[in-house]
Amino acid sequence: MLRELERDGIARCLTEPGTTVAQAARRLGMSRATLHRETARYGIGVPGHAQRS
Repeated sequence: MLRELERDGIARCLTEPGTTVAQAARRLGMSRATLHRETARYGIGVPGHAQRS
């Protein structure tokens, strides 16, 4: 349940129009690197960024 809330919060923040990864990370209280790790962990696509495999 907590993971789902975290995943949904990250996805919601990243999909706000005009929001950059840096802005989303600040709003979520984490570094950009942590946000990138979390998006990879949850399989969340970051708009405007290619997914690494």
